[in-house]
Amino acid sequence: MLIHWCFGADCSKKLGVKDVNGNSALHVAADYNQGEAMKLILRANTNLALEKNNQSKTPLELSSENKFHLCIELVSNGLI
Repeated sequence: MLIHWCFGADCSKKLGVKDVNGNSALHVAADYNQGEAMKLILRANTNLALEKNNQSKTPLELSSENKFHLCIELVSNGLI
């Protein structure tokens, strides 16, 4: 679904859109342990790894809180 949503448009900008909690697509992927989605998002826009949500948390902090090791590694490296 993520790929379909981005296809044919400026994917990088769309991925930066935040929900009411200030979460980008990368925050949501990090919070739900979606490593494959995170890879796609980071390939489109590595700057999202630095964004903070309304609780001042980055995707790395969300992954770390939940001990999602693959997600931690992906965000830490920015790209695989």
